[in-house]
Amino acid sequence: MSNPYLRLLMLTLVRIPIALILLMWLLATEYSPATLTVTLLLLVMIELSDFLDGFIARKYKLTSELGATLDPYADSTARLITYTALAFDNLALMAVPIVMAIRDVTVAYTRVIVTRSGQSASAHISGKAKAVVQAVGAFLLVLSPVFWPVREKSIFETLMFLDIFKPAPVLVISWIVILVTLASMIEYIFRAIPAMGAGLPKRR
Repeated sequence: MSNPYLRLLMLTLVRIPIALILLMWLLATEYSPATLTVTLLLLVMIELSDFLDGFIARKYKLTSELGATLDPYADSTARLITYTALAFDNLALMAVPIVMAIRDVTVAYTRVIVTRSGQSASAHISGKAKAVVQAVGAFLLVLSPVFWPVREKSIFETLMFLDIFKPAPVLVISWIVILVTLASMIEYIFRAIPAMGAGLPKRR
């Protein structure tokens, strides 16, 4: 495989199967030092892939339209899978991946609207802040049982947006991720409002 663009795209997309492995690992194992170690290693691999593909693309000038499209797709998909795994493993609120999914779909459509109006649909500062908070939050939630034991819960409780039986730090971290994710979505919506207005039929 001699095409450097293809190798870079594979580095970008590899975090999706890594996240799927993390999901299966957490669902198939009980919490233990070994489980914690492997989970942290998988998280590091996901974030390292995210860092390296951007670093390599900039250093060797391997940027492309396809790469610019697939990078946020791989980021969003990997983090959505990761937080779904954490939620089902009782390490995060189920509301977190739900809000993340709503945000990503909303942002995708606002970008289409903005692009059609001839404006730039580049990433916002809030989007970068959201990515950092989600990445750090995942590590903190995985480590949370080391300091704050989590009890077993029912499927009904898993689907609750607010589980009052979770340790306070897990609730706090989950809600920080939710609020930052929502703030990023709202910024994109406000940016798209003028473009939406421009696309409405004019009154005669």
